[in-house]
Amino acid sequence: MKIKFLSLCILAGVLFVSQVNASANNGKDDVKYAALTQKDLDALPVEKRASVLDELGFIHEYGIGVPMNRERALQYYKQACELGGNYGCYNVKYAYQYGDGVAKDSAQANKYAKKMNLDNLLIEQEYIDKFSQEIYMAKALADTDKSQRAAFISILIHALNNRLESDALFFSRIGFNQEKTFRLATLWSQDGDPQMDYQMGRLTLNDFSGRYADEPYQARPASLKWFRAAAEKGVVEAQSLLGSIYSGGEGDEWGIKPDIQEAQKWYGQAAKQGDSDAQIALGKIYYSGATGRTDYAKALALFTQVENDGTNSRSTMPLSWMYYNGLGTAPDCDKAWSYYKKASRYVGKMVEEKIFLSKCAADIQSRKNNADALPKVTLKKESVFSRGITAKPKECALIFQIGTDKIRNMANLHITLELKNDDGMATEETLMIPPFGLNTLGIDMQNHDVDPLITTYDLPLYTQDFCHGIGDIHFTLKSATATINGKNVDLLKADSVRFLDKE
Repeated sequence: MKIKFLSLCILAGVLFVSQVNASANNGKDDVKYAALTQKDLDALPVEKRASVLDELGFIHEYGIGVPMNRERALQYYKQACELGGNYGCYNVKYAYQYGDGVAKDSAQANKYAKKMNLDNLLIEQEYIDKFSQEIYMAKALADTDKSQRAAFISILIHALNNRLESDALFFSRIGFNQEKTFRLATLWSQDGDPQMDYQMGRLTLNDFSGRYADEPYQARPASLKWFRAAAEKGVVEAQSLLGSIYSGGEGDEWGIKPDIQEAQKWYGQAAKQGDSDAQIALGKIYYSGATGRTDYAKALALFTQVENDGTNSRSTMPLSWMYYNGLGTAPDCDKAWSYYKKASRYVGKMVEEKIFLSKCAADIQSRKNNADALPKVTLKKESVFSRGITAKPKECALIFQIGTDKIRNMANLHITLELKNDDGMATEETLMIPPFGLNTLGIDMQNHDVDPLITTYDLPLYTQDFCHGIGDIHFTLKSATATINGKNVDLLKADSVRFLDKE
């Protein structure tokens, strides 16, 4: 008897480990639990027995590794509830409330709800009723309509993600926790629902399975396959997310290199579906010239579309910027101010109207005066920035400061450098620098304070060969071109670009 009791304790002790790996072992552990006899269960300590009974109720309720059997699930939940009220009570309440595996019976539903253990729950009864009712309504829809399953999982993600321990305890007692949500979504994802693919990406990203507790930086790359599957099936949120990942801002944290063509592709697909964030992001790609050439007309059209739709206030500042600088349209100081003023409710500190309009008019004239003069572009080597193991595949970034002498309409500034280290290894890299030096207003498109004649550029590197220190790298200018007032100019040939010594 001692040997059997010990084996059962060991089996129950690995309960949560097997749950985490349920999707990987095709439910084999679930079958093991389903094979436990009542005598086996009675041999377990009370708290562990309640946990195992709750698990048995869960796998039979949804058919995880075993045939679905709501009636049997209800019996397991009832047994679990009677062992202290930490498990199963609200699962039974749900069954009687919605007639799931049993005839509807509000009296029985209330009876079992009152059996739930309220110890250590920092929540009033009215909120217990409110939150459980909201979740159970979504669960009831998901139980009867497969198309509602993804919405139910989304509600659970919102309820369970980054919660306080007391909140997690409450949701556990009404029948939900992170690993159960992950396992349920894994089961439902087998039906091929694109929205469920997206929810699986969210669950993996937030590590609801617990697999990445020791290596949290692995969660993002692991979730990417789900987001990609959802995006390929047309889920707009996933398409917009892929655009963000590939645009370079966070790509290294997802285990991929930035790819502006991919970013443009996914933002474009999301934009066609009316996603305003994607439309603005795509507009900024056209504005920056990140794909090789600026397209101010397309950028302006996208910002204007979002503004006219009234769906996203973040289009207002870019529109002010475009009209102030005459990008894709004739400069219009009054329109620029109108949009800038409209944005005042969310951009923080504002430039005064008199200063704004005065500088706008003066900057228009200065750009005209400097139209035929070549710029004096300077490069300054700033530093090497390394982000460590979480930054793969990027090893480091070289940070440059780029300056110009006067404001003018300069775009498509491309500077190619040869980098050579002390070991004689060499590579060529091209800096594709977004427009700067357009005005003297002292802010950028997001209303952040800037030096109008200076910008910075981070050059990502994917090998350690050039990541040891800025002083260990020798730089040679190989080419420098730009579009000045609509004309392509070879700045290197014109001797209009040079390095500044690092201070």
